Amino acid sequence: LWRESKEYQSLCSKRRTDCERLISIGKELVQLIRDRDSEIRSNAVKVEYATGGDIHRGFYCPSPVLDIIIGNVHRGRILKRLTALSKVSHRFGFDASDRLIYSETLDYGEVISTEYLFIRDNYRFGITINSEYTLESISEEVFENQKLARYSLLAVCPDQDGYFCSNLHVETYLYDACGLKS
Repeated sequence: LWRESKEYQSLCSKRRTDCERLISIGKELVQLIRDRDSEIRSNAVKVEYATGGDIHRGFYCPSPVLDIIIGNVHRGRILKRLTALSKVSHRFGFDASDRLIYSETLDYGEVISTEYLFIRDNYRFGITINSEYTLESISEEVFENQKLARYSLLAVCPDQDGYFCSNLHVETYLYDACGLKS
């Protein structure tokens, strides 16, 4: 059986290591967010609103395939103007360099979670927390030659030992001269 093969066991071990690494990064960055939340938010010089998004990070989801190939999820669209009738699903904050620094997911105008984005070398990490600063997910984007090479999204749940992985989604991209190949 496949589940009893060495190849399967090796794959599980690698994914378990990935989960542990991402949880460790997430816990470290949650502490930074707790300590500097208002400072991080004050760096936002531009705010955008979106409606209809039900995918990770809404309109600005880094995956080029989730909504198109896998389907049944929506990026939504950026609102040109906000009105009383707007059904806002996301609010995005950008810094002076026009980099996304946070993404809030809203439900009937209430913030239900916030993803803070951090850049380290060729990596961008997204740390999603709720209003009690409980870690909900960690995303990792790996860039090679300014192109997205891998996108991972780890959903976590708290437990007595900290957090455990409830789902790990990983996409790896290959490019050729024409662009995205696979």
